Amino acid sequence: MKRASNTQTNGYFARQRGVGLVELMTAMALSTVLVLGAVTVFSKSSATSRNQNSVTQLNDNARFAMDMIRRQLLMTGFRDEAWIVDTVDDALQVVNDTTDQITVRYAAPRDCLRNSTAGTGGVAVNVIDVDSGDLRCNGEPIISGVEDLQVLFGEDTSGDGIANRIVNAGAAGLQMNRVVFVQVNLRLATDRDDVLDVDQQVRLFGASDGAGADQTFTDGRMHREFSTVVALRNPI
Repeated sequence: MKRASNTQTNGYFARQRGVGLVELMTAMALSTVLVLGAVTVFSKSSATSRNQNSVTQLNDNARFAMDMIRRQLLMTGFRDEAWIVDTVDDALQVVNDTTDQITVRYAAPRDCLRNSTAGTGGVAVNVIDVDSGDLRCNGEPIISGVEDLQVLFGEDTSGDGIANRIVNAGAAGLQMNRVVFVQVNLRLATDRDDVLDVDQQVRLFGASDGAGADQTFTDGRMHREFSTVVALRNPI
């Protein structure tokens, strides 16, 4: 039997060299780059997820707020068969201010806070306004993140049941008994202040409400406008 020569054995071991310093440093550098890349991707993914959650919450708040106001406006001026008079006095009132205030009245056993209306003759009197970022009904916060409430009226000046002009509560000659629809405008903002990294310009519902000037927000929150139109069911 032939034995491997020493020359062959030494040649085999000569090829089994260790990792050099250059290779080691290169591997470490590549590992660092990969780790930093993974951390960056994870951070961006987490930030995107947080932002998406904030925007989703913003949209949910807007839907809830709009639904609450819409239901109140649909009830405006309602009276049941036992109601003696033809209409509810001052069924709809709006204070035209920096942020508007809506007061609705209708026949009901309880108001928006489930309080009895026995003390007001069976008439629910619900005051809807915005204060310190909360949409309130009769002074109680209902939904957070609401910055502004503006109301416009569709007024039928010709008596054909169709609105001829859209005005705010301070418009000259406005007669509430001729209002056929109400346009509700809300501006909401996210709770988190790290959603946007750039300034945001918002024009609240155009110049139809007497404003029309852009507002610039630098607080990092996302500000979004929502609007809906509610056709009134009952005479006011």
